[in-house]
Amino acid sequence: MMIGVVDETKLVEKLGKFPLPVEVVPFGVELTRRRIEELGCKTRIRMRDEKDRYQTDNGNYIIDCEFGRIENPEKLNQVLNMIPGVVENGLFIKLAARVVVGYKNGNIERMIRT
Repeated sequence: MMIGVVDETKLVEKLGKFPLPVEVVPFGVELTRRRIEELGCKTRIRMRDEKDRYQTDNGNYIIDCEFGRIENPEKLNQVLNMIPGVVENGLFIKLAARVVVGYKNGNIERMIRT
């Protein structure tokens, strides 16, 4: 069972308010990026600083994808994960049984997926 931990800025009515992170392997990253852009989004490879690309603990890159309003997250999740080079994306469809939300005022809310 996965428990998601987020701050209040992640709570939205519809997905797409901020860029969707997509983890990709470094080999062929530009081809993978073009395939993602064919889905109708603008992409940007996340940078550590002006020169170096950010790398995950597994040595992969993150492509931040601006899709705008995401109407069908389940389908987008499936399509993204079928693209060669994509490791995972930030939609986390049906993965978290519980989510803990932290608020600026110090309050904590526990949400259970039904």
